[in-house]
Amino acid sequence: IPRSKTSSQRLPIREGKSVAVLPFTNMSGSKEDEYFSDGIMEDILTQLSKINDLRVISRTSVMKYKDAQRSIRDIAGELGVGVILEGSVRRAGNRVRIVAQLINAETDEHVWAETYDREMKDIFAIQSDVALQIATSLKATLSPVEKERIEKKGTENLDAYTFYLKGRDYYYRYKMDDNEKAIELFKKALELDSIYTSALAGLGDAYAQRVGRFGMDAAWLDSSMAMSQRAILLDPNLAEGYKALGVALVHRGQFRKALEQYHEAVRLNPGFAAAVTNIASLYTWLGQFDEALPWIKKSLALDPTRTFGYRVLGISYTGLLLDSLAVVSFEKALELQPGFSVVHADLIKLYIMQGNFAKADSHIAPLLQKFPNDRVILTAAGDVALTQGDFSNAQAYYQKAIDVSSVEAGPSTELAYTHLKKGQRTEAWKLLDTMQEIYQSQLESGTDEFDAAYYLARVHAIRNRKNDALAMLELAIEAGWRHYRWTIIDPLLENIRREQRFQTMIDRMKTSVDIMRSRIQSAS
Repeated sequence: IPRSKTSSQRLPIREGKSVAVLPFTNMSGSKEDEYFSDGIMEDILTQLSKINDLRVISRTSVMKYKDAQRSIRDIAGELGVGVILEGSVRRAGNRVRIVAQLINAETDEHVWAETYDREMKDIFAIQSDVALQIATSLKATLSPVEKERIEKKGTENLDAYTFYLKGRDYYYRYKMDDNEKAIELFKKALELDSIYTSALAGLGDAYAQRVGRFGMDAAWLDSSMAMSQRAILLDPNLAEGYKALGVALVHRGQFRKALEQYHEAVRLNPGFAAAVTNIASLYTWLGQFDEALPWIKKSLALDPTRTFGYRVLGISYTGLLLDSLAVVSFEKALELQPGFSVVHADLIKLYIMQGNFAKADSHIAPLLQKFPNDRVILTAAGDVALTQGDFSNAQAYYQKAIDVSSVEAGPSTELAYTHLKKGQRTEAWKLLDTMQEIYQSQLESGTDEFDAAYYLARVHAIRNRKNDALAMLELAIEAGWRHYRWTIIDPLLENIRREQRFQTMIDRMKTSVDIMRSRIQSAS
């Protein structure tokens, strides 16, 4: 785990079988062809990641170097790889020219190079050949099954492939309008080839993104699952199909079923960074921190510049009470993305759990100046005030957080608690009624998440419905809630804190965390 606090941190260059595929240069003379050169690069990267004996850096990390004027050695140092693949693509009519060269990062010498000047119909053969040549050059072990998967064509229709590449380009922009354009393009690809499984999986991903990223009707998850399942039915070896199905299941709150799909995706494609990261995240959200850590570390090895991995690492270390490692992880995430508000909130909550209010106060103060309308920062400020008994300031921060978001998305239960503390019972009961209905509905949806049960426990505790609150806390623990340090000091649970059942549950969580921490320390 990198511990440097400087953004110029260099990972040690890995000898042997580690490679980063940099974005290929578009030589076609038109900016509109960028999607094609980027797509060729990603497809080669995907083919390489199917080889278990190679470590291939993810698209997310390598795309940061697109058009960057950096030396091969510097890039390799930052990504922690031994070799770099770079290249160029020129497309003219029905012909394509691809130049690829594999470079030793330490010596700057060419390990392998090739120029492919072919008809467009040979594009898939070129991609497969590049992947196989790199595997040979790095002396990677390649099983017959892996070779067969690399050589498998996705479609015979080049126009369908073009629409698919364009769709993928729009999908990665992560904006609502672009996602709709991606859906349109994936559909065009399928009009030309109805059994094009990559396009089906892409459509499944984009439909899920409608819900998960853009808040559209959850019914789109049915469409997402239908597309992903059809892709898998047509090609049981398509890792992207299982990953897309996993995304839809996550947004349905079916974490354990999603895990099964992600594991299958990684079995088929060991270097599939998105699936690896999602496995790491789900184990973390399910409170299985000892299971999460190896996956988080694998995720960071594949995607070393992605902030989210360091956040999940910090959360797992927090849950395991390995606080110094948690702080290092959160700080690394903030080096990569200084404005990542949820990581600031994670770090502040850790300081609160430690009882270090001086650090919590000093951390939140400049953030309120810099991000005065950020819901997450305002909520964190409310938490800092609330846990110090400052109900007036807590109420002001919570109210503003709701004003800039909504009752549903904001800290409404916390606000209700401050209303009650200030004698504003009418306002408190109104908010509690609303939030109880929301959390109850989430719980009845069959979600694997602990959030709804824990939040409902807080609502019942504020209302002094002790048995209901304890029952919901029990349910949250069964679902994976393990952050007992927060449970002990959570102001909203004050009415049940002296109950014997409460202490028994705390002891059970503590024992579970102690066992997980012991496993991690024994393995290290």
